[in-house]
Amino acid sequence: MARSFGVVEEKIGEADFFLDRLVECAEQAAFVEARYYFSAFASAARSVTLALQASLSGVEGFSDWYERWRERLAGDPAAKFFLEARNATQKIGLNPVSGGTTVSIGGSLVRVRFLFAPDGFHPELPAPPGDDVIAACRRHLEALVELLRECHKSRRS
Repeated sequence: MARSFGVVEEKIGEADFFLDRLVECAEQAAFVEARYYFSAFASAARSVTLALQASLSGVEGFSDWYERWRERLAGDPAAKFFLEARNATQKIGLNPVSGGTTVSIGGSLVRVRFLFAPDGFHPELPAPPGDDVIAACRRHLEALVELLRECHKSRRS
């Protein structure tokens, strides 16, 4: 029996909430809090596909449709990184957010650009996306939203 799709939308909202908190951390130069919010973002982002599967399991055609998307995500280095980052933060206690640089905007406003540990620093993790933490999280969330958009379109067909 399928569950309400609302649980999936809530998980997307949760990931978006944590991404917003990461942005606030950059504005406040709050490094420790940024690590916490990254961990929460990675966990919420991972739960999107789990909630999707729980919500639509048993719906005709979903398993085949999702298998194609699962293969696509498995071949995406950024998606693989976020999956393994979630596993590392939740199961091992490692956090790939390792530093940052300050950026001056307009002379007085300073932001922090949070960075991932360099490739190989955490052998448990694949190479991090080349972007800073916030840009990588934003792109990963956009990919998940695209997945849900495609799911909605396939359900209407």
